[in-house]
Amino acid sequence: MSCPRRQHGAALIMVLLALALLTFTAVNISDQMRFSIDRLGNQLDNDQAWWYAIGAEDLSRAAIDSSREENTSHLSQPWARQNIIFPIDGGLITGSIRDQQSCFNLNRLHRAAENPEDPNAPSLPARQFERLATLTGLDAGIARTIRERIQDWIDTDQIPTGFNGAEDLTYTALPAPYQTPNQLMVSASEINLLTVGIDPVSGQLADLLCALPAADTLLNLNTLPADAPLLLAAMLPDDISVDDAAAALAQRPDEGWASVDTALSSFGEKASRIDDETRASLTVKSDWFASDITVQHYNARVRLLTRFTVTGNTVVSYARSHGELF
Repeated sequence: MSCPRRQHGAALIMVLLALALLTFTAVNISDQMRFSIDRLGNQLDNDQAWWYAIGAEDLSRAAIDSSREENTSHLSQPWARQNIIFPIDGGLITGSIRDQQSCFNLNRLHRAAENPEDPNAPSLPARQFERLATLTGLDAGIARTIRERIQDWIDTDQIPTGFNGAEDLTYTALPAPYQTPNQLMVSASEINLLTVGIDPVSGQLADLLCALPAADTLLNLNTLPADAPLLLAAMLPDDISVDDAAAALAQRPDEGWASVDTALSSFGEKASRIDDETRASLTVKSDWFASDITVQHYNARVRLLTRFTVTGNTVVSYARSHGELF
């Protein structure tokens, strides 16, 4: 009589186990479906944010192009508006455009720019960089070391420059070895890969540096930030002080100076001591720009840095950085 009861009990246990298994499977399927739906939603949000960023990039290109035919580039033109905000469904787009010729281009330190009459004499860009570094508070010896190492970083040989230069033998001996690229810098942040044995470059000096894919770019006097007189002073003879540069920038017209000579006349009698080579390193017209765009769309966030150059009658984007910047 007890045997059927045991069998009924076993059958009940089997039913309960099957029910538990089915319940577990159903919950697992439900979770997977929910995760898949969330993942798909995030992918859609990210894709939409990316296309919003591409659209903002096109607007940036149009803003730059709108001033392309003018004789000067200045901070009153449409492209120069900062921290622009566009509301969109589920978020907003923020962006700004900056002139890449309003900073010191490290690739100007390429050896091709050195004095052909005296290869051992520092070139004008070398002297300008060292003065800029010292004006921001660096020791003159450290400024020279950094300049020599930048030259070694971008030149095509393996011969150290000066007494403090560094080539592959220096960097391959590090715990995490690497080699010099022997080409123009892509990002100004590369400078901190070659400051072996000295403090990394940061703060005010780092903010005034950039890296353009050309070694012959000029500094635009019209787009220099008003709070960056150090850079202007560094480009000029030593007897022109930071205070002189600040006064000149304060007098700059809203639509910029019409020419380099007009700009330099702001320094009065000191302008006569600015030689032709220094004048030739300056300009009032720019061909290199960069847009920095951030899109927040629901849970998706995209940051897009695009670099532009004006080539003939066209504004061309030549590089993109997606995500946070190095």
